[in-house]
Amino acid sequence: MASNLIKTSGSIFMGNPITYSVKAESEPVEGSVSFHRVKLRVTVSGKTYELSTPAKSGETVEFDISSCLRAAADAYEYTPLEGGTVSYPTFVASIEARDVWLKDGVLIDPAPLNGGKPTAQCTAVMGGLSDFERHKSLILVSYSRKPHTGEEIVYVGDDVVVGTSLGETPQSAVRQILASEAGKSLTLADGHRVYVDSTPRNSMQFQFVNSRGVMESARAFQLESEKVSGHTEEHTISRLERFTQFSRVFARKSADRTELTLSSGFVTYEWAVWWAYEFCASSHAWIMYDGEWIPCTVARDDSFTVIDRTKPGMCHVQFTCKPDLNGALW
Repeated sequence: MASNLIKTSGSIFMGNPITYSVKAESEPVEGSVSFHRVKLRVTVSGKTYELSTPAKSGETVEFDISSCLRAAADAYEYTPLEGGTVSYPTFVASIEARDVWLKDGVLIDPAPLNGGKPTAQCTAVMGGLSDFERHKSLILVSYSRKPHTGEEIVYVGDDVVVGTSLGETPQSAVRQILASEAGKSLTLADGHRVYVDSTPRNSMQFQFVNSRGVMESARAFQLESEKVSGHTEEHTISRLERFTQFSRVFARKSADRTELTLSSGFVTYEWAVWWAYEFCASSHAWIMYDGEWIPCTVARDDSFTVIDRTKPGMCHVQFTCKPDLNGALW
């Protein structure tokens, strides 16, 4: 049976590799061993996944179990926050290791270590780190990547959603901005600063799932551009033709969706990077419209300029937002 199941690398985030090393047992001396494999059985949320790899006698092999954790986490559905604090699930993986041989045409699959009890456990949360963060081994202090330089503009009445400080349980908290705080600079729970303005100026509120797996909010400025997106497919309907009767073309049109053009507004370089690499990269977002959170798709151009140092001035990031519900927004 396999032995020495040791965690070799990985963070608490399942979006990055979480690797374990296993030392294969010595192969039986008697008889001919056709193949030798080491199997890892990973159980998460009541579902069992099996990983395996070829091994030699006494060889140390590595397994990445992050895909098993992500498969279990796919069932979790995010919803916009209306108030208070929400905790996100923590996933625990139980891991068993064993050796499997094919010897003299007979498959030898012994029982796992410890009489079937887990030989290791791993705890992980949703989200992940960027390659650069992993390369630099950055020390994390928050479930948000919002910079602590400069100030984010918020408005009276906003429900600002922040990722709390890094701890055992990932959380998001709603902070309501009060009228008495207008014109003030505030430091929120995750450590970043905001400036409170009194009147929203042609801007839209968003909530989105950030790269570390928690919800947070942002406010973007609406540009003077609103488009309708959709496409048309033409099909020819064949019929018996006569001199004055013809086959006709039938047009099938997709459901039209509103496409809004928005901007981060003029911000510092650090905040422009956050808009480009964090907000625009989110796969799950909601936009506040007419008092309701509507799911939407956020997209930006495949390539765009965050900063041009030959041109002085502030940075801004422009993107498009398509509400997932078709039809006019009125």
